[in-house]
Amino acid sequence: LRAMARFHVDGADIDWPAVLGDAGGDEPVDLPTYAFRRTDFWPTVTARTVESARPSVSDGDASFWSMVEEGSHDLAATLGVPEEALEAVLPALTELRREQVTRAEVDGWRYGVGWEPVALPASTPLDGRWLLLQGPDAFPLAGLDRFIPGLERITCDARDRKSLTDLLETAVDGTAPAGVLSCLSLPGFGDEPVVSGPDAGVAHTMTLVQALGDAGVAAPLWVVTRAGFGPGRAPDDPAQAAVWGFGRVAALEHPDRWGGLVDLTTTPNDADLASVASVLAHRSEDQVVVSGGQVFGRRLRPAPPYGTDPVSSQSHDGPAPRRLLVTGGTGVLGVRVAEWFVARGTEELVLTSRSGADAPGLAETVLRLRAAGAQRIDVVACDVADRSQVAALLDAHRVDGIAHVAGVLDMEAIDAMTPAHVGRVVGAKAWGAVYLDELTCGWDLSAFVV
Repeated sequence: LRAMARFHVDGADIDWPAVLGDAGGDEPVDLPTYAFRRTDFWPTVTARTVESARPSVSDGDASFWSMVEEGSHDLAATLGVPEEALEAVLPALTELRREQVTRAEVDGWRYGVGWEPVALPASTPLDGRWLLLQGPDAFPLAGLDRFIPGLERITCDARDRKSLTDLLETAVDGTAPAGVLSCLSLPGFGDEPVVSGPDAGVAHTMTLVQALGDAGVAAPLWVVTRAGFGPGRAPDDPAQAAVWGFGRVAALEHPDRWGGLVDLTTTPNDADLASVASVLAHRSEDQVVVSGGQVFGRRLRPAPPYGTDPVSSQSHDGPAPRRLLVTGGTGVLGVRVAEWFVARGTEELVLTSRSGADAPGLAETVLRLRAAGAQRIDVVACDVADRSQVAALLDAHRVDGIAHVAGVLDMEAIDAMTPAHVGRVVGAKAWGAVYLDELTCGWDLSAFVV
């Protein structure tokens, strides 16, 4: 019967009455069509959800705004004003209420990253063989060997995928380690031009993830950074923070070879090193900051309503730039950003892209922006990943506002990526921002938007 069942599952036609005989019964029984209960993760917006998102108001205010929303004829009597006076202001009141409700609903969708102290149970020294990859001129995490007795330091001056794979195969030597700890993304490792600068840490980490797969090493990879994360602060080093962005993707694409991310100070003390060993031993947290011997775990939390936190409340209330540079200005998003500024008073636009005047649909774009109110539009070819081109652009076009929209979309699975991919993407966005910032230092810009 088992053999017949396998034939049936593989698609063979079985004469079941002949196989089962009288034991088959007269009526077949339907099997369940699906073995699992479906549960939606994402909440759906309902009337109750929207109602709960409305701005907090008193009972009297609620009654007033309810009459505004319904256009109640009792509102004039309640306010003690003539109907004609109410009709003059009711559309504005209705629009104001609509904006309040929409903003309250959107505020419910906002989340931010926070850091929460994590108490890890005390543990004995971490067992097993661990590989620590370090640069040729560095000795990072000095003293970690006391907390991980099986730690083996592997000096690595290889930067390409093949060399890293060979190095790992030699180091592993047929016996899989308990884990791999990488310090290769720390500043100062490597000087190859294609991976220098803000993309170096990402490129080195990416190549290491690839090499672990090529070498058949399924041990968890933990990457050490010095981004400067921590409670109540933004990272000090955006290039190191970018490694975290890559790491979260690697965790999804390659959970078999990913362990986590650990952010440390420049000179970790013994308490910090002991905490690192605890993080590696327990693996209950995969994105942590270790500082002062304390471990902080990364958390996603509901963000405060827009305008109540110190950063978002610093709104720009001054006039719009009179002459605005929009990088990536001939693309769909760049045109939309330019329109947004023109609607707020910007008179002149400098639109740049790598194709410049050869951008497809440029004539329609110019007509669209002129119709929106732009009085002058200059279109210039410029690769913002090239500092000399950015310098020439700014010399020829003095502006009082910048919107850096340019970017390169180049999506691949991690195993198919190359350092050149990383360089192109990071060059357009990150290096472009760096050059625009450096070259306009001291300018009186009314807006610098990235």
